[in-house]
Amino acid sequence: LTGKIRHGHIFNEGDTRPSTQYYKEPNFSRILHLTDALGELASDRGVTTSQLVLNWTMSQPGISCVLAGARNPAQVLENVKAADFTLSVSEKQNITELLDTIKIE
Repeated sequence: LTGKIRHGHIFNEGDTRPSTQYYKEPNFSRILHLTDALGELASDRGVTTSQLVLNWTMSQPGISCVLAGARNPAQVLENVKAADFTLSVSEKQNITELLDTIKIE
């Protein structure tokens, strides 16, 4: 969601992500397209993509807790800001529609 990993990214030795279905084509390109679209929505809102997705996740029926990874205190503080805004019904619907279109093989 941060956009850090793009085509041509060099993973560290022992990193298992490249062997997962999400980092193999055509899935990887589809995921990048999705994260780019989510990034545009987040930018329009003045938040990070991670904050947008965390906020959307928190707003889903039946969700009472959202787990978000963080590697340092600054990332924790950025994640907490996901609770500082409310997505409109149309924004939530737009995100849901984007997620519904992605197909992972």
